[in-house]
Amino acid sequence: MRYALELALSGIHRSKLLSVLIVLAVATGISAFATMLLIRIGLGGDPAPSISHSLYHVELDLRDDAARSSSARPLPVLSLHDVQEITRLTGVPSVATSSSWLPYRPMGTDRPLGMIAVRGFTSGAHSLLDLKLLSGAFWRSDDDQNGARVAVISRSLSRELFGSESAVGRQIELATRSFAIVGVVEDWNPIPRFHDLRGGAYAESERLYIPLAAWRALPKDYGMGAMSCRDGVLEDPESPSCAWLQLWVQLNDTQALGTFSSALHLYGLAQVDSGRATDVFSRVAPLKEWLAINDVLPDEVSTQLWFAAGVLVICLVNAAGLFLAGFVGRSREIAIRRSLGATRGDIVRQLAVHSAVLGAAGGLVSIPMVLLGFRVVQDLSSAYASHLSIAWWYVALCPLIAAMSALLSASIPLWRASQRFVSLRMGEAP
Repeated sequence: MRYALELALSGIHRSKLLSVLIVLAVATGISAFATMLLIRIGLGGDPAPSISHSLYHVELDLRDDAARSSSARPLPVLSLHDVQEITRLTGVPSVATSSSWLPYRPMGTDRPLGMIAVRGFTSGAHSLLDLKLLSGAFWRSDDDQNGARVAVISRSLSRELFGSESAVGRQIELATRSFAIVGVVEDWNPIPRFHDLRGGAYAESERLYIPLAAWRALPKDYGMGAMSCRDGVLEDPESPSCAWLQLWVQLNDTQALGTFSSALHLYGLAQVDSGRATDVFSRVAPLKEWLAINDVLPDEVSTQLWFAAGVLVICLVNAAGLFLAGFVGRSREIAIRRSLGATRGDIVRQLAVHSAVLGAAGGLVSIPMVLLGFRVVQDLSSAYASHLSIAWWYVALCPLIAAMSALLSASIPLWRASQRFVSLRMGEAP
């Protein structure tokens, strides 16, 4: 193998221009495909790997058939009444949530009034959704039930509002009401934004969290976010006819899932029996299935990935032609080696190492091209790619992937060089 490597390096040195062209062809194809694959991996990954195995989204659509058939999908939100009843009946760990934009400013400062996206949670959200507390505490269930005006903010918002000073104990004004900051959490921005897809699967997550009961107690003219009401009811967060809350539950095994699903279905049938609904649709979907149901991956990403795969194929075909030209130019060398006793296996090994070295070099050249391409896609597709981070483990594999691709590209030229050209030079039967 060492001798084959020396012959490969010698051959590359003798045909610099051809080698450079092969390296550039491989690098171009690998960088195009790797860039879009990185985007695809980032957008299609598990947004919460530590909790996704036990986190489930709850759907209970009580609309009639006509209303349901007019929608692309069942209603993803529940009314406050249904959330409270389902939570009471099942007793499983759960979190109800919604969000809206509210006016805010830190109290005791001359900062002007601004608008901020606020997310309302029921207690226990920090453990169920894996929010990492940095200082202070999250609110308790008593605070949630009593409508305590407390808030938890993210690290980035804490720095933005209070600099290096502690935010715990400070006051913030939300929709004309004063809230006490009781905790600071690490920035929480899962991608995709599984907990509430209505605002966009790849939108930036909220940085300020308050108890749901405290949010409901704010002046009604500030709104409660997106709401779907039926039976002619105007938007009212307290009405059983208005759905606006996402409900997530923690179910640790298949038995718990079966029990909860049955209870949810029976609750839906009870609403039909009571005359509150004429039909019911219920579903309990695990986190990853919920993302698949909603088809969160942008269509253009799949299209661009296929386009990049086409670029890779074209580049490898071009590289195959260059490999063939290079191997033809070395046919005399190959014939001499055969006359000196080298086997066809030795020839194949020599040319394979030659191809792999050029492929690996193309992979190394592709790394900065991949990084540049990744940033360009982020800038051009900021709606869904601006928050993605690079999977460095994949970038590090580029030379290996490129070497394997080059071997694949050179397979036919390599076979012809080891068979046809040797036969022609030495007068052997192929």
